[in-house]
Amino acid sequence: MNTRIEQALGHAMLDATFQEELFGDPERVGREIGLSEEDITLLKTMDVNDFVAFKEKLDVNMAKLPIIPIFCAAY
Repeated sequence: MNTRIEQALGHAMLDATFQEELFGDPERVGREIGLSEEDITLLKTMDVNDFVAFKEKLDVNMAKLPIIPIFCAAY
């Protein structure tokens, strides 16, 4: 798996509208964002229900992490 498809899947985890577009028409969206034919084929074989279940499990696990405030200063 290359960086572009990893970024697309990460985007789909954070943006429900993009997720619907990506899995609804992987051919069109894949071409628009510069995915290879191999990546587009991979997207077509992915089960959106499995993706959503993984995303929800990840959300639950992330919610259990302690919140540690991080402050950054720009100079």
